[in-house]
Amino acid sequence: MSFELPEGWTERRFTDVVSLPTGQVNPQAMPYREQPLLAPDYVESATGRIIALETAEAQAASSGKYVVRPGDVVLSKIRPALRKVALAQFEGTCSADMYPLRPLPGLLPRYLHAELLSDRFSAFAESVSGRTGIPKLNRSDLSSYSICVPPESEQYRIVEILEAATEAERATEAAVEKLRALHRGLANDLLSGRKHVVEVP
Repeated sequence: MSFELPEGWTERRFTDVVSLPTGQVNPQAMPYREQPLLAPDYVESATGRIIALETAEAQAASSGKYVVRPGDVVLSKIRPALRKVALAQFEGTCSADMYPLRPLPGLLPRYLHAELLSDRFSAFAESVSGRTGIPKLNRSDLSSYSICVPPESEQYRIVEILEAATEAERATEAAVEKLRALHRGLANDLLSGRKHVVEVP
């Protein structure tokens, strides 16, 4: 890196602090059949939010899947520019098009989640994933990435700040959408000649 890290921080190779998945399971076997199966389509781009969860049985899944445990950070390896990254709070499986990444001691799942949603990781992922027709991250790509790891207390502080900013952003988006709905209603009423008494929030 081109700058000096703060005291207590270290720069680590990704695979030295994160465990990558090994082996796959049959989603038609118990208990996986009745557990949630996370696929890229169920993760909102760039926000880290899981949009929906359905069981493997509900999705008629048949091919091999990776096991997911609470605290895993699930990264879509297909089209990484979409930034589909989710922090798992469930036991189940994920698509083979995703990596369930397990932080090793000293790295908080919430911090890893924030790192994988960051501009820095996204720029790296886009730079190494465009070798084929469909952009894709592989294990060797991840092993070449370096991550800045602060002390755990600093990791907590960082994710709390980022999560507070995210909540404020979502509240603002909700308020803007409410104003847009009000504007549409006003336009419909006023342009049709109906009287409308308005209180703008």
